[in-house]
Amino acid sequence: MSAQAPATTSSWHTRAATDVAEAFEVDPQRGLSADEVERRRGEYGPNLLDEAKKVPTWRRVLSLLADRMTLVLVVAAVVSATVSREWETPIVIFAVIALNTVLNYVQESRAESSLAALKKMSVSTSRVLRDGRGTEVPRAELVPGDVVLLEATPSRPTAGSSPRSGCRSPRPPSPVNPSPSTNGSTSSTIPTRRSATAPTCCS
Repeated sequence: MSAQAPATTSSWHTRAATDVAEAFEVDPQRGLSADEVERRRGEYGPNLLDEAKKVPTWRRVLSLLADRMTLVLVVAAVVSATVSREWETPIVIFAVIALNTVLNYVQESRAESSLAALKKMSVSTSRVLRDGRGTEVPRAELVPGDVVLLEATPSRPTAGSSPRSGCRSPRPPSPVNPSPSTNGSTSSTIPTRRSATAPTCCS
């Protein structure tokens, strides 16, 4: 995201939920309005990590050829050709280098393709409070200040807290550019008491 969420000198998880809601200018009982969601999405961008720039093919090949063992084999081939004046050994060495480079390149390409396929398959949603109603939205569409309703689900969009009787969950929220989580989400969320199914952290 190019823009930054509201700054603070203290950690978000040490502040009361009302203070966090005030900082993000959101009503925890109603959530953000549709117009405000669109405005914040335009300001902060989608809730996604920046994609790494794709490395050109020629650079990937050069990085494979720059391997220490590969360089040793190249030197050995040159020395063999210079000293013995025979081309059989150098040709075999260069053939091995070429085959090894091709195999490594194919392996890396397949690994990248598998990761890309898994990323496309892991499209998850979150239940948020907007305009006073709970609604399911893709996690990429979360914006700073969204009130996420925590339920008994296998995963959460970010580390969040659900205050109840002055208690917080073990993994508090970090609204200001939190570290990347396993789902690739960077959105800021506001804890809420609204969901009757929100988990608690104390007996």
